[in-house]
Amino acid sequence: MGHLLDGLNHVAIRVRDIEACARFYRDVLHLYLRSFDGQMAFFECGGTEFVLIGDPGQRDSSGQLAHIGFRVENPEKLDYFAHRVAEAGCPNIDGPKSTPGGRTLYFTDPEGIVVEIYC
Repeated sequence: MGHLLDGLNHVAIRVRDIEACARFYRDVLHLYLRSFDGQMAFFECGGTEFVLIGDPGQRDSSGQLAHIGFRVENPEKLDYFAHRVAEAGCPNIDGPKSTPGGRTLYFTDPEGIVVEIYC
């Protein structure tokens, strides 16, 4: 029957501080912010939509999401983002390091969500 799904359309994440998270993904990771109404932020990233949903009453998010993975073309771009996230004070930076699948960088966003950038 083949593939019935054509691709991933979007990823949506609930966050407590929508302002801080929207700034982080726009300013540090340079995602294109398509729209923001104070409650939801819609970003475009390589044909997939990335959505932040403001939910100030959200409980601890551990266990709800393993990580978000973003792909870059080459090690130079990965190193650029390693520098950007270090400048932004992102905790738990692991890498950049070589793995059997390529090079990876792991860090956490302002809500503690693990983000991976790989090439």
